[in-house]
Amino acid sequence: MAADSHRPGSLLRILSRIRRIGQEMKDGAIMPEVETSRGQHGLQHIGGEPGHVTFSLPEPPVGALWNVYKMFNLAAAYTSKLAMSNFGDCRDLFAQASGFDIPATGTPGLTVRLTDALTFSFDVQQIWHNDIKSVHDPVQNRGRCPTLGGNNIENGLGGNRGAGFGWQNVTVYRFGGAWKCDDTRTFRAGYSHTDQPIPTSQMSFNILAPGVVKDHYTVGFDRRASNKNELNLSFMYALRKTVTGPSNFDPSQTVQFSMDQCELEVSYSWKR
Repeated sequence: MAADSHRPGSLLRILSRIRRIGQEMKDGAIMPEVETSRGQHGLQHIGGEPGHVTFSLPEPPVGALWNVYKMFNLAAAYTSKLAMSNFGDCRDLFAQASGFDIPATGTPGLTVRLTDALTFSFDVQQIWHNDIKSVHDPVQNRGRCPTLGGNNIENGLGGNRGAGFGWQNVTVYRFGGAWKCDDTRTFRAGYSHTDQPIPTSQMSFNILAPGVVKDHYTVGFDRRASNKNELNLSFMYALRKTVTGPSNFDPSQTVQFSMDQCELEVSYSWKR
């Protein structure tokens, strides 16, 4: 293993990248960027005539929107795997020379507009971690390298079939609502639940990126001024989750990690 693989800065960059993958998995946009009041929050207020179908080709997802009836919209989106550059300093640590690509996702969804003021959205998203070797391949792969008595050099650290984080494919379920109480104020709330991506057999490497939270709650508020400027407030809380399992390097030891998350966002936009 290259000595510079253990530099603290390199490990921090790995942790940052894995956390971004986790955000894609749990906090990604509900739908592709179509005509919505705030696209990043998914399908909320979509115009168009009933029966109208719209195909969206933003970067990088592809998507389709069907305005079934004036109250109902169906949509689907697919994002292919995004190729990312490898971590050069850590090429001898994680599978496939530490190439942390962003996994592909597929998302069907439904939006129901009960009134001009009240809208609800629901979607299901599949995340294919299995296609990213550094994310999906188990740490046990290293046991098949020649150094540890195996017969395949590609199972060594950094090899094409080397050790990774062992994350599994997950399905994310999301529900959200928006209430436009008048022309200047809109309130939003949402909830998401996902599978646990980290098996208890993959504890040691995941100390670097313990993305174990499964349930997220969000609330938000928009205030539009008469000059069309806009104040946006949002808050997210992820329930604390703990995972416990044996160490992959010393099974007599137990590894346990926990995570909860809070996020507060404030933004103001000037529109001229």
